Amino acid sequence: MDSNGLLRFVGRADYQIKLRGQRIETGEIEKLLLQSSKDIKSCVVLKTHDEKLKQDHLIAYVELLSKTKADESSLLSQINEYCQSHLPLYMIPSMFIILDQLPLNSNGKIDRKQLPKPDFSKHQIYSNNTTENLEYIEPKTDLENELHLLWSKLFSLEKLSMNQNFFSLGGNSLLLMKLFTYYQGNFSLKQDMNIIVFFKHPTIIDHVRLIMSQMNVDDQSSKLKKWHPHHVTE
Repeated sequence: MDSNGLLRFVGRADYQIKLRGQRIETGEIEKLLLQSSKDIKSCVVLKTHDEKLKQDHLIAYVELLSKTKADESSLLSQINEYCQSHLPLYMIPSMFIILDQLPLNSNGKIDRKQLPKPDFSKHQIYSNNTTENLEYIEPKTDLENELHLLWSKLFSLEKLSMNQNFFSLGGNSLLLMKLFTYYQGNFSLKQDMNIIVFFKHPTIIDHVRLIMSQMNVDDQSSKLKKWHPHHVTE
């Protein structure tokens, strides 16, 4: 507050964003990313819009130290796990992009406008299981078919393998929360079952197994009759 009684913002107020109803300081995420690995030289986090799915995502651009010998795949896994342990779901980047060098402006600061746009069509969204070269697995049981239909409608896809990764398809924390709430409302999930379990096991078949582990035979038949997949997208 200045001498005139007016509040003045200092620091990186322009990098405060609003994502799915949540206010996020991207600087907090960047600070955490730098702490996640000694191989990271610099990083920047942006909000980017996916035109196809009409969804906003947090994208993290990472520059590694030139002398690092770290395997990129292992490093991404390490960074993502660190984020899961230290950030709420809505603040975890959907995609991590490693660049040889972050673009700089004439003042030597990161030029955010020059960062490459993420190619969502190539499924660059981070996942523990990549979407490329997946063996197609079709749904077999009633529950598998119901969840398969749900996910197909959610992502507007006709062909979807049961080992497809939620986040690789463009899923985000908000959609996962909706799925989890829907699972809770339609299946006998234990009250102590945490959404993080579904986050860490993000394929359709993973979710089927998690739900099955919470249900007995009678529950499975009765709950499936109440299933209305299209409601989750509303």
